Amino acid sequence: MARRNDHSREELKELALNAGERIIDEQGIHALSARKIAQHIGYSAGTLYLVFTNLDDLCWHINGRTMAKLNQQLSSHVARLAIPHSPTEELRTIAMAYLEFSAQWPNRWALMFEHHTPDTMSCPDWLTDAVNRLFAFVQQPLRQLAPDADDAAVQLAVRSLWCGVHGIAALNSRGKLFLTGAQSDVLIDDLLMRYLTHWSTGA
Repeated sequence: MARRNDHSREELKELALNAGERIIDEQGIHALSARKIAQHIGYSAGTLYLVFTNLDDLCWHINGRTMAKLNQQLSSHVARLAIPHSPTEELRTIAMAYLEFSAQWPNRWALMFEHHTPDTMSCPDWLTDAVNRLFAFVQQPLRQLAPDADDAAVQLAVRSLWCGVHGIAALNSRGKLFLTGAQSDVLIDDLLMRYLTHWSTGA
C-alpha cells in the first residue's frame, strides 16, 4: 500500500469515500464520523478537510455515488424489459428496482434521506442533477400514459408516485407494513393500479 504522502488529492478522496461506505454498510449511518474514516485510511481527521469542506460535504459525495448506483440499476432493469412494453410495465419495473435497491443497500439508502444538513448549506447542483435523473425514469412513462398533461401536472405526478413507492420501501425495510400477509410487491401493484387509472383518464 502506498505511503500516506504518496496519495494524490483524488486518491485520498476515493479512499475516504470507500471507507465511509464501509462504515455505513457495517455499522449504520450514525457510526459515520471524520475521525473514524481517518482511522480507516491512516490519516488525521484534519487531512480529510483538505478534500472535503466538512462531514456534510463528504456525506453528499457518498450520496452522489449512491444515486449513481441507483440510477444505473434502474437503467439496467428498464433496459431488460421486452420490446414493446407498456408504460405501466415500465413504472412497475422502476418501482420494484427501487425496492430492491433499498433492500440491497439499506444504510446507504438511509443516508440519503436521514442525514440532515444545516439550512445555511445548499445541496450541490451535481447532487440535484442526480435526483432529477431519478425522477426522469418516472416522468417518461407517465407522459406516455397522459400525453396531454401539462408539465406541472407531470412533475406533481412524478413526486406523488415516488413518495408512495418510497414510503412502501421505508416501511418494508423496517418490517412496519402492518398488513397481515401483504408483500411489498402487492402494495406496489395496488398503488400503481389506483394512481395510474386516475392519471391516464383524468390528468
